[in-house]
Amino acid sequence: MGTFKPNVWLCLVATLGSSACHGSGSPPAGAVAVDSSGVIVVTNSAELMASVPRWTVAVEHRVELGSDASPETALSRVVDVLPRPRGEVVVATRQPPHGLGFTADGSVAATRGGEGEGPGEFSGMSSIAALPGDSIAVWDPEALRLSVFAADGRFARDVDLKAAVLPVDRAWSVLRRTPSGALAVFTVASFGAGRDVPLYRLSAESPVMDASGAVTGSLGPFPGVEMFNTEWGFGSAFFGAQSYAAVAGEDLVVGDGALPELRWYALDGTLERVARWPSGGRELTPAVLDSVKERVVAGAPEAHRAALRAQLKELPVPERRPALSDVLVSDVGEIWVGNYPGALAAKSMARFLERRWLVFSADGSLVAKATTPEGFQPYAVMGARVWGVFKDDLDVETVRAYAITRP
Repeated sequence: MGTFKPNVWLCLVATLGSSACHGSGSPPAGAVAVDSSGVIVVTNSAELMASVPRWTVAVEHRVELGSDASPETALSRVVDVLPRPRGEVVVATRQPPHGLGFTADGSVAATRGGEGEGPGEFSGMSSIAALPGDSIAVWDPEALRLSVFAADGRFARDVDLKAAVLPVDRAWSVLRRTPSGALAVFTVASFGAGRDVPLYRLSAESPVMDASGAVTGSLGPFPGVEMFNTEWGFGSAFFGAQSYAAVAGEDLVVGDGALPELRWYALDGTLERVARWPSGGRELTPAVLDSVKERVVAGAPEAHRAALRAQLKELPVPERRPALSDVLVSDVGEIWVGNYPGALAAKSMARFLERRWLVFSADGSLVAKATTPEGFQPYAVMGARVWGVFKDDLDVETVRAYAITRP
């Protein structure tokens, strides 16, 4: 499960309109593991980066759900895709907020939830997770409620987590599950106290629950979305870093986006492992910044362009692009780390271009590179396929699976 993007950039738009298992084997040549006070640090060298094989993601997709492929079910604002071992694919959408269970032929076998405030209904949706016995857990970050559905789509129970998770006006959150059944609500802070500097990142704790939904502890705090603050508005920064997380075995693997590294945390909060890699070419030149800002200006109403151009000129930005964007873990424990897709795509203001991915083994050693197609946002890697949502030139969404060839 992958990307989530707090829509905090809307603060700026509104302002202008009114005036987001580790192994024990030895690392391969080029990756050095050092035990530092009980923490394993794996450093992947530039030589290894250059020599690892490139996995091929097929140009043509193997599976497509929604749109012309499933004309009875239009998909809008897909936020998660969960392929199941028996062939069902569960797709979570925010408009309307529900989970659709597709069969192999593209028909809908089960619908989970719908818009509303009652049991089994949602105010919003950010993520889904598989539970034992083919049940599905759905996380509503707006109602701060975890809902559980049976395999046939029947509502089973919900868990109110308002006391444990920051509300949506202060953070965005997604659900993560370990093989033992433990659940973590990974929380990425955005708004809140601390806006007295041009650029800032707030931090948030991420609660951990047992299989019944009872809170047993917390992880973090982890840094949230990098925000800007000016006299004329605030929001998520252009080229701002953000934290991402996925589950590998019984660990939560976190990348905070600022550095080219991943960190493995046990569910009791213990830092167990760090993996690092070289990441050059991240400096932001005036030409790159000017190009992005002019694209934003071009999309604004003509009456606002002069004011917007002047404001963007003063907009504080980081010195570098983020080192990563998205962390996925495959069904066999490979960790996929996506490169930063660009400032406009990160804010959902443009389609994803081709994206580069680094693939690490469960112990943090780099094993491969891969590239996913233009317009495609991956959410899951299962078997020999990468699953996600594809947007065409008209922003029509379909769920696709592309074949992966591992030489």
